[in-house]
Amino acid sequence: DALLAVQDTARLLKVSVTWVYEHVRPDAEDRLPFVKLGKYLRFDRRDLRAYVDAKRSESQRNPRRR
Repeated sequence: DALLAVQDTARLLKVSVTWVYEHVRPDAEDRLPFVKLGKYLRFDRRDLRAYVDAKRSESQRNPRRR
């Protein structure tokens, strides 16, 4: 599998590019899995799928009350 660029990752997750950058910062509470190649950030589609699946499981275990 080819690695995804920031823009591709944002498109895949249906979020903004800014959101992706916020979630790769060292102090981010909910950090996205990524690889840094020089100055470039790259994302593995399988890692992103695992991230989404984990978030889904977490949401099902801890539903928010309204």
